[in-house]
Amino acid sequence: VLYARELLAEARADEALKQAQVALAEVPNLAAAILTRGDALYQLGQRAQAREAWLEAAREAPHVTALSLDRLEGTGSTADREAARRFAQDMIEREATGITSWRLYAWMAEDALRRKDVGEARAWVERVADSQPRSATAQRLKARLSHIEDGERSVRSASLMRTWAAERLWWDAWRCT
Repeated sequence: VLYARELLAEARADEALKQAQVALAEVPNLAAAILTRGDALYQLGQRAQAREAWLEAAREAPHVTALSLDRLEGTGSTADREAARRFAQDMIEREATGITSWRLYAWMAEDALRRKDVGEARAWVERVADSQPRSATAQRLKARLSHIEDGERSVRSASLMRTWAAERLWWDAWRCT
């Protein structure tokens, strides 16, 4: 697997793929080899197969889930991001535990923040904070959520100020006549 990783670094994806396959023949379901196979496939332009390999690695070894999600997110593909979201939700529904669970929550929070879905982001940020209250990740997510919420409040406030600016200050709409 290490040799295959070196080959990938040298942009020799064909050879890396062969070496990853050799490693998998010796040790089936080896997560590092499956990830490497996915990376080689990605470099070869076989993105759908790469996506499946990355997800397979995470299913085989939940501790590499964050690596798989990072790879899917890094492609910039909407299909890959959607596959990552479905995968994360599925893992959460299967009650992932330990370090895997809060990383999944954090990924879901990040995804919701990126989509500017404040309600969903708030729910995921709370789950991260509940499971890892002192983590830097929880604090960063809270800060980003607050920034987005403040931005929305600013937009609503600016709209209200424009409305008020158009009205005559001396006129009171609720004045008794």
